[in-house]
Amino acid sequence: MNYRHLLCSFSLLALLSACGGSSSSSSSSTEGSLQLKVAAPETTSSQIVSSITRSIDTDNLADYFRNTSFASGKPESLKIYVTNLTLVDDENNITRTVYENDEGAEVSIEGSRVDLDNLFTDYDCIDNNGDLYDLAEGESCDCGFDADNNPLGGVDDGHGHTVCPGDLEDDGEPNHSVGKVATVNVATGTYTSFRMTILRTAKVTGCVTGNYTSGADIATGDFDLDLSNTPGEHTYCTRADFARVNASGGGDNADFEDQDAEEMDLDLASGSDDTESTSISMEFSMPEPLTISPDEQAKLTLFIDTNRFITFYNKGDDGYTPTDNADDVSYFYTPLTQNLMYAFVGHPGSIFGYEMYSVTCLDVNEEDIPEDHICASGQKRVTNSWMTIVRAPNGLDPEGEPLMVNFNTDLGWLNGSNNSSEGLDSSVFTANADNAANFDIGFSSNYPDDSAFTGTLYNMALDGVDVGESIDDVYFISDGTDSNATKNYGVVSVTRRL
Repeated sequence: MNYRHLLCSFSLLALLSACGGSSSSSSSSTEGSLQLKVAAPETTSSQIVSSITRSIDTDNLADYFRNTSFASGKPESLKIYVTNLTLVDDENNITRTVYENDEGAEVSIEGSRVDLDNLFTDYDCIDNNGDLYDLAEGESCDCGFDADNNPLGGVDDGHGHTVCPGDLEDDGEPNHSVGKVATVNVATGTYTSFRMTILRTAKVTGCVTGNYTSGADIATGDFDLDLSNTPGEHTYCTRADFARVNASGGGDNADFEDQDAEEMDLDLASGSDDTESTSISMEFSMPEPLTISPDEQAKLTLFIDTNRFITFYNKGDDGYTPTDNADDVSYFYTPLTQNLMYAFVGHPGSIFGYEMYSVTCLDVNEEDIPEDHICASGQKRVTNSWMTIVRAPNGLDPEGEPLMVNFNTDLGWLNGSNNSSEGLDSSVFTANADNAANFDIGFSSNYPDDSAFTGTLYNMALDGVDVGESIDDVYFISDGTDSNATKNYGVVSVTRRL
């Protein structure tokens, strides 16, 4: 299995229209230089899925995990189409267009390799020492640099995709080199948010696998759950003829199961009440303003967490329906697209990924939570989650200051991030009271406002943990489902995968 992470990152260089787009800085005569990086995590063969089942042994939670109606994962290939990139000065109501193309320019993500060549054409390479690297003929730094400071280009994965070498390798430590970057000239000023407009329909290729519930899984069920009508392991792959866009389309399970993955349309606004729009606009607040000056190069990152970008609904459990409540068809969709994208000032130093199984007790009075946080009775649920953490640059040391956390679960109580309408809040990472070397990580749910909640993951070891290593003594507490008057809690089994 491949769990390595190779950070593939890019930025914009020059205001070019040769690729079919146009850019404008403003009428201001003073400009500064900006590096805008787009980064995606490396491929992992772990499926990121969510489920509800009965907990039996908190030391072996993965053995008892089952899907209900959903299975999620990272696509082999994702193509989004950018129509506009804009920096916004909210205080003075000023906008600066960085890129514009009404038809949409393709941004392709295959594994951890991000291709922006349809937007911009001139790039520089930053090596492991932070220096500019002059590529020789035939060289590429699309995938950064190896441990010996040699540039890494993309390679064929055998399935028609050009990925980074780390996407095909066994477990190993990440490559944290910056790699391919570029600069774009932008009018000087102080900007507080970054706006991106993309076409509503993306292109996606990939498969997801789930092991679905049966009566035996919860034979002594201690909570109300409709059993899955598709028990056992199933693999579903994208199919071109069965896309669901603007609340129309889809198919039966057999149309997707055990098929070769095909490139398929993917609705990035699935579940929206608006079934007519052809584009979506996302604005990312930046709590630390981005200052463009003539004297210093500014840095901005757009991070796309693709670890569970696609979700398949297989009609397996009548009690749960996907985002647009279409329970009569099966289909792929992406829930809450904006919650999978983040913008922040600076560049990421490294990206880490963790697979988590949590056993949860629901709606308990806070004073009744036991000290060991083991759910011994009541409503018990096991959920599989994925946690992505982005850390700040720290030279060649990957263990820089943590900046961003994203929990990905379709139906679970570890689901959220440290993002808000004010942008990313790095203060949610605090030292654990009993072990200062570990972190407590606060988060807010990615659910709609009417069911929003907050929580904290406690005693999470981030430093000195190797890929494939388990992390002990982690637990969480979050707001309960009863108008947040009670608490959900439980132990969490964590393994670093990226």
